[in-house]
Parts: sequence; structure tokens; C-alpha cells
Amino acid sequence: MAPLLLHNTMWITEGHLDGFRAAVERGVAFVAEHWRLSDPYIAEVREHCAVESLEMYGEPEEDVVGDVAFLSDT
Repeated sequence: MAPLLLHNTMWITEGHLDGFRAAVERGVAFVAEHWRLSDPYIAEVREHCAVESLEMYGEPEEDVVGDVAFLSDT
């Protein structure tokens, strides 16, 4: 199977900026929690492989990234 990258552009509906911001904050909190819960499983996978490359667009905040030292293990 080939990798799939989705990229879209969205407009925030007029009058919905505050609701949009709140929804994004909830989404980011969920993803950070998902990463925390999935870390033991991902660590097990990393025992059997090495990251060849990783492309990241933008600068994530430290509390979102956490400990990603494994990325420099290659």
C-alpha cells in the first residue's frame, strides 16, 4: 500500500472563530492523550525498526512533542 497524505484548506465560517478555537484545543488535548496512551505500543514497534526520515511542517509545542529522542537514533 502506498502512503496517503491528505492536505486540505478550510475557511472558518463567519462568527465561528471562538468555537473553532475551542474545538481545536479539545482536538489537540485528545491527540496528546492518545500519544501518551499509545507510547508503550509504539515503543515496542521501535524495537524492530529505525526511522529513516520524518518530515514535519511547522514547530509543535514542547508539551505536544514530549520525548522524541528516538527520532535521532538513526
